[in-house]
Amino acid sequence: MESQPNFLNKQFTDERKKVVYGFLTHNLSGLAQGGYNLEISLIDKPGMFPIYFLPWESRTIIHMTIPKKGQGDPNVEDPDIFFTAGINGCSVFFKGTAESPTVYHGGIDSTMHGALQTNSGKFWRDLLLENEGNLVDPGTHEKKFGEVKASQYVNMNSKKVLGQDPTDQNKTETSKLFEAFLKNKNKKELDIKAVMPWGCVFGLRNKLGFWTFYLQENAKITYIKLKKKAVANPNARDPQESKPMRLMQVFPGRDHVQIRGFRNIR
Repeated sequence: MESQPNFLNKQFTDERKKVVYGFLTHNLSGLAQGGYNLEISLIDKPGMFPIYFLPWESRTIIHMTIPKKGQGDPNVEDPDIFFTAGINGCSVFFKGTAESPTVYHGGIDSTMHGALQTNSGKFWRDLLLENEGNLVDPGTHEKKFGEVKASQYVNMNSKKVLGQDPTDQNKTETSKLFEAFLKNKNKKELDIKAVMPWGCVFGLRNKLGFWTFYLQENAKITYIKLKKKAVANPNARDPQESKPMRLMQVFPGRDHVQIRGFRNIR
């Protein structure tokens, strides 16, 4: 029987790792043509910009409290951009104020997936509530924290519901709509083999010093180009590319910011 993850609740305090540096690379071809990829570096180089970065550690919830603008360590850069590592089953939580939020990241490695196959969101939420106080109103039982969970962005079956279609494994409602869109739009040019959802969480701070955090639902697309009178190469690997599908505001509030109609997606 697999052991359950330990809740270590580590404070992510190493400032040299808390702030990393990013740069954008332009996609010049393929499905992602015209878009950009964000690359991360631990070393500042020309053309890069600073980012608050919260990674993950298996069997652990780690967290970071971002100080109010201008009130942190004067020797450390104070970015207006925040990112987690890419998420593929993790939970991310938010508490506090929009000026100085605390962000939590709970995750596991591939060897632990069996332990959390059923409702992983509830598992991490229960551990968070056991170790952090004042997150639920005692009178109304209303949550006072924001949350991103696996069933929202990577696998609708991670929260077991009676009567679910078994073919929906590793799919979300958004990814199913996106797959149908791609197959219809590209049916004469591409054979879409798979659309696998994954996510990332990022935050932006405005000029008044207030943060807004978003869940970005992405998809890794595997496809074959259809070419008339072309001889297929049996040893060639199917191309894979990632594209964004939808944005959802997750803290503060839960307003949806949607990429309407999957525009500008070939």
